[in-house]
Amino acid sequence: LRLVPPAIAAAGSGASGTGASGTGAAAGVRAQNASLRAQVQTLQTQLAGEQRLVTVQNQELASLQAKLGLPVRSVTAPASTAASTAARSPDPSSTTQWSGSAAARAW
Repeated sequence: LRLVPPAIAAAGSGASGTGASGTGAAAGVRAQNASLRAQVQTLQTQLAGEQRLVTVQNQELASLQAKLGLPVRSVTAPASTAASTAARSPDPSSTTQWSGSAAARAW
């Protein structure tokens, strides 16, 4: 067993089908898994932010409807969705600004 820097392991993963390339391939799979997990985390963070925006918009609409004397329709997410979102929602102070399109923000 020998340790190799990531640059060498990445270069070795494209080599012929020897035992060393198997180690390089495993390192490549681990790197890909880490990248995919980071992407999932980023998407979950964006989803949580967008859900917060929808909640704020719904509250604002309900407030405006109440001021106008219109009937307020309550739209709530299923309890399981709300609970799972709350359980994995990151600290709001650590999230980045939402980067949706202007048309989506105008909605």
